[in-house]
Amino acid sequence: MSETLLDIKNLRLSFFTPAGEVKALNDISIKMNKGDVLGIVGESGSGKSVTSYAVMGLTAYPGRIVGGTIDFNGHKVHEMTEKEFRKMRGKEVSIIFQDPMTSLNPVYTIGNQICESILLHDESGLPKKELKKKAKARAIELLTLVGINEPEKRLKQYPHELSGGMRQRVMIAIALACEPKLLIADEPTTALDVTIQAQILELMLELKDKIGMSIIMITHDLGVVSNMCEKIAVMYAGKIVEFGSTDEIFYNPKHEYTKGLLKSIPKLTDEEKEKLVPIEGTPVDMLNPPKGCPFAPRCKSCMKICIEKMPPYTDFSDTHYSACWLTQKEEFLKEEGNN
Repeated sequence: MSETLLDIKNLRLSFFTPAGEVKALNDISIKMNKGDVLGIVGESGSGKSVTSYAVMGLTAYPGRIVGGTIDFNGHKVHEMTEKEFRKMRGKEVSIIFQDPMTSLNPVYTIGNQICESILLHDESGLPKKELKKKAKARAIELLTLVGINEPEKRLKQYPHELSGGMRQRVMIAIALACEPKLLIADEPTTALDVTIQAQILELMLELKDKIGMSIIMITHDLGVVSNMCEKIAVMYAGKIVEFGSTDEIFYNPKHEYTKGLLKSIPKLTDEEKEKLVPIEGTPVDMLNPPKGCPFAPRCKSCMKICIEKMPPYTDFSDTHYSACWLTQKEEFLKEEGNN
């Protein structure tokens, strides 16, 4: 039986700004078992990164959790103090941030920044000199692992001396330093070319199998999600609008937003050239979210009830559910037909 690693229940998180309350997360529930690879997709501002930062206690002021619970690896995250978070971050859960240039400290060497995490969480009780030697050897091993050449030379360099792709790989090395139980990857391959991107994703999956690590992959790239993730959560305006296995999301999408995302991907298999179909309109204003379905103003199949009332979740299998009034209508018509 699979053991639960992360259990987010009815999480609500808001940013209290001078203009009003921004409801960044609106009733989010996610469950992950040990060894799972979950993809979170959606356009910018949908709440993907905010969800992951909440798990690590990195919600920036003026944001705070206003409802729900987060249970991670035996910790009640929603009740933890900053001191407790420091013990957990890096050791049990790590994150690869989206922008490596602003995530790495410009005044410390690469070696310094990788060794910091190793030394902070070391419990071997070795003398300081031996511990530093051990940390340096581990840092060289990690840089080799993520495909950086001349690792000993790189340890003495500063972030500005490396290319964008190399900085991204250093970030991955730091995140993997203590072999965490959960790795959160926030657009981890944006600065990398396609070849290196494939190598990094392969490396993450190898480590997942080797140390039983779980992965949350936050991305706009549905190609990455299809190759790497077992389950996908589709987010829109701070809400999970559809959740399912990779096959269910790609081959049997139920929410109109999911269908829109899939239609906007170029297909290499089509013989005839087809125009990409963009999702028209703009994302909702999170200061004044709509009363009903947040996607209703942009949905071509919008009904009157969509604008007035938030749809409940409809279950299609043990793993697949969606919040859409159209699917509710379909299910109702099916039942009517059967009777």
